[in-house]
Amino acid sequence: MVIILSPFYSSYPIPSVSVPAVPPSSRSVRRSKICAEPTEADVIRSVTDYLKAVGALVIRNNTGAMRWGAGGGRMMRFGSKGSPDLIALCWSLPTLFIECKRPGAKLSEDQERWHMDALKRGHRVIVASSVEDVMRDIREAKIHQGRT
Repeated sequence: MVIILSPFYSSYPIPSVSVPAVPPSSRSVRRSKICAEPTEADVIRSVTDYLKAVGALVIRNNTGAMRWGAGGGRMMRFGSKGSPDLIALCWSLPTLFIECKRPGAKLSEDQERWHMDALKRGHRVIVASSVEDVMRDIREAKIHQGRT
């Protein structure tokens, strides 16, 4: 037990619990602090933060699969294969679908197919490797609509 003397009650020691130092797990140490280039998770986080800061409603669209149930269970899929990471509802602009990628990463075939289908239907879909990519798209959408 560590005893800390309070400046207010110098005659009454306040017990404090000493917590042992726990080494950080590999998940808690962000790779971007080690590497110069951001990870996809870093891009998603920064784009989400920016969009929320400018007042957009942002939906994180998780996709993938996992086993569910006892003994390995059955494989459960969630989300549509190839669908983008983020969906942003921006003011009076059309809905924006955003696929976040680390710089230099390529789209999968499923992602390319999903993007083409959405574009054919008149939706805005972008691949963003930084906040600047999203800012540029919003600026262009405003100019296209005659807004500044």
